[in-house]
Amino acid sequence: MPDNPSERIMQSRADLSQFLIHLTRNGSYQVYEPFRRNPGHYLFRGGDTQEAKTALASILSEKPIRARAPFGHFKFQIPVGYQNRGMMPLEWLQCVCFSETPISELRSFYKATQQSSRVNQYQKYGIAFSQAFVRSRGGHPLLYFDSNRDDTITAINKIGEPTNREATRPLLPLCEPFGRKRNADGTLQEGSVDFRWEREWRRVGDFRFEYAEAAFGLCPAHEIDEM
Repeated sequence: MPDNPSERIMQSRADLSQFLIHLTRNGSYQVYEPFRRNPGHYLFRGGDTQEAKTALASILSEKPIRARAPFGHFKFQIPVGYQNRGMMPLEWLQCVCFSETPISELRSFYKATQQSSRVNQYQKYGIAFSQAFVRSRGGHPLLYFDSNRDDTITAINKIGEPTNREATRPLLPLCEPFGRKRNADGTLQEGSVDFRWEREWRRVGDFRFEYAEAAFGLCPAHEIDEM
């Protein structure tokens, strides 16, 4: 048993996990291309569609998990097209995502994504690492905040202001709202969002690893030999 009391607790509780899992999914990913007519801005288009199995095979072949898309509350401040929304650097928010969901609860995880309205739905393919390894590479759990509270929104937006960004840069990709949908300037959108059940972690930039550093892989039972 480990000497760390927290690790002993995690090993003894079924609702906690020592592992972080990167699941792949069917669908497309966001692509931001440099806007040649306006340097520092980007054009947004939908990415190429890819199957979850193919995505996992690519990860195992190339051995990084690519940080393709920006994430978090402040992605709305990435300048797209002619719209200068505060000039948030794209690469500050491009992340690889993991879930702290215990292995025993993955069935519920898949079911929840299948029933949600999201375009991309997770499949039974993925790769897992120990929490300690992901932490050593800069991974961190998300900072979920209640977007129903105006005072909380005001405080969160402060850390994304241009004069604060250099100091708060490590926090920017970790801020994720639940509740009413809002833009990064605080204005309301239609609908609500709440993905706290994903228990997500993020790491900025491509996540490089060697096979020996992975804890285990995930795929349907009949494909284990192939994968």
